[in-house]
Amino acid sequence: MLYPTFFQGGDACLPSPPGSTPMNVDKCKVLHFGYKNMSNIYSLGNEVINAENEEKDLGVIVSDTLKPSSQCIAAAKSANKTLGTV
Repeated sequence: MLYPTFFQGGDACLPSPPGSTPMNVDKCKVLHFGYKNMSNIYSLGNEVINAENEEKDLGVIVSDTLKPSSQCIAAAKSANKTLGTV
């Protein structure tokens, strides 16, 4: 059976199959892509999933605008920190 995936701090956040441990909804996040997106409110059970503007997963920062500026700023900051220790 396939389940929809959401970001969960590194692990896929999947709806719990019946009879298993309950999900931690606090770790789940929703990103709304696009300008014409309706930005619906999603929930699992009775709990609402938080909407975020950007999320870091596998070392890559993904924003709702899909612009690489946040990733570039983080990479430059890391490079400058490394050069400062030399």
